[in-house]
Amino acid sequence: MKVTNTRGERSKNILTLPPEKFDSYFDYYVYIHLNTDVVILHCVGMLLGFFFLALAIIKMSWVYLLLHLLTFNIIPLVSHWIYDGIMTPTASGAPFISIWYAIRINMWYLTGKQKKIEQKFIEKYPFTEAYFRKK
Repeated sequence: MKVTNTRGERSKNILTLPPEKFDSYFDYYVYIHLNTDVVILHCVGMLLGFFFLALAIIKMSWVYLLLHLLTFNIIPLVSHWIYDGIMTPTASGAPFISIWYAIRINMWYLTGKQKKIEQKFIEKYPFTEAYFRKK
């Protein structure tokens, strides 16, 4: 969703809803990623990461493998800091499954499904919208 509150407001409020407030850890992960700007940078990191991974395999190069790890992991982390003012703990909460969750959310964005899924999410958890939009 396009956010309308400030970075400072999000950094104070976003982590006040822990994973236990949601039906599943995946729902919590979606909540942390409701900011479209964050998801766009996640997509950039994922696409660059896959590009560098392919180059690493084709060229058998450690340099490209390192670039893969940096772009695939660091760009998404930095996106949370830039747009939400926090480094979200989602990867530490479920380190391996978080990669699948991130790819899934990125694919929603890339295939145009994100808005519809976000709408259903807000209907399920209406209290989450206040963390990203001014009243």
